[in-house]
Amino acid sequence: MRKETNIIKERRKLKNLSQKQLGAFIGSQAMVSRIESGQILPNAQSIYFICKELDITIDEYFSNNFEIDFSIVNFRNKLNYKYLHNDIDGLYAMYNELKLRKTLTLNNKHDILMLKATIYHTKFRIASTTDQNILIDYFNKLISWQLYDIYLLECTVNMLPITLVRPYISDILGQYIYETVQYNQLDNITNLIIRFFETSLLQNKPIIIEWIIKKIEDIPLEDSLTHQVWLLFLIGLYRNEQHKIDQAYTILTILDDCHLKNIFKRIALQYAQMRE
Repeated sequence: MRKETNIIKERRKLKNLSQKQLGAFIGSQAMVSRIESGQILPNAQSIYFICKELDITIDEYFSNNFEIDFSIVNFRNKLNYKYLHNDIDGLYAMYNELKLRKTLTLNNKHDILMLKATIYHTKFRIASTTDQNILIDYFNKLISWQLYDIYLLECTVNMLPITLVRPYISDILGQYIYETVQYNQLDNITNLIIRFFETSLLQNKPIIIEWIIKKIEDIPLEDSLTHQVWLLFLIGLYRNEQHKIDQAYTILTILDDCHLKNIFKRIALQYAQMRE
């Protein structure tokens, strides 16, 4: 259990709010007490109301709840950087460093799974049965998807058979888009959808791909240029529309993003080999 929740207690006191007053927004005084003492983690809805009432940003909350050097956002960014640069030696070095830690907390276990997933991803491999079962057991027990769980699924979706992931995606879209779009998590959701799309493509699951394309058309996902390029490329690859693939490469050339262009080429090669 993560225990660095002092920012909630500190901000609550600065605003002269009692646990009972804050508890009125998230359920009860007892819940606030257990959150502040690190006994439980708030769900996404509670995080939103806590941050709103205490004037805490989502970034501040997560920076406080995870060590800065190994915060979930920074850690994911480190993995993405090494993946984009195909730094396999660097990934193994990070993995070995984590394995040497004497105390294996839940946070460390999640970091190890993310590292394993990134290593699997460099070879476009699915995980071992043991690693799959660890993730499936964890995700199946979730009632409410917290932000940390979304990051974990995004980083590890390529480890699992995509048919097992689809129900998780449905749950997340329902919880974070239709009900709580104001929580400003569309960037995280879109990253997950793109990774899910890529994995469905490389596992050759056209029924699921058509399902996710329909979702993309219906749901207001984050509309950044990077996301647009990813979707342009993946849809072009799936539908064999070379002009879309060429457009994606042209945009990356203009952006001088040779690393992402190399990733696209590796995905295209893997997809062609898979279909032979």
